[in-house]
Amino acid sequence: MPPSSTEFGRALIDADTGEVTSTQERLQITFNAPGDSRALTARAVNSITKSQIRYYMSEILHGNLDKINAWLDEVAKDSPAKALELLMQFAEFSTPRLKAVAVQMSDPTAPNGAKRTLSYADLERIAAGEPLNDD
Repeated sequence: MPPSSTEFGRALIDADTGEVTSTQERLQITFNAPGDSRALTARAVNSITKSQIRYYMSEILHGNLDKINAWLDEVAKDSPAKALELLMQFAEFSTPRLKAVAVQMSDPTAPNGAKRTLSYADLERIAAGEPLNDD
């Protein structure tokens, strides 16, 4: 990044000229001149590319929902399981995967404030003011 510029999101604003280089322009610079100071990092390119693929895929799916429903109905006539599998594949591609969450914290009720791992369900119980089952 040039020394007299500021990054806003992934757009770049030159402090001297006020010129803004958009994320899309920076993406093109990255592909055409990777050594340019305005180029994006590989991680940023990966993130942007995945987001764009998901966006365009969802637009394609949205524009063809009637056809997709008809195709799924046709497949379901012979194999409902296969139709459900195809639907899950569509959903998996267009939505982010959920990840398990665990938190480690000191337990004030344990001797010496021992650490314990809490699941998402445990955290929900704590937030709701419910006691944790320690069995």
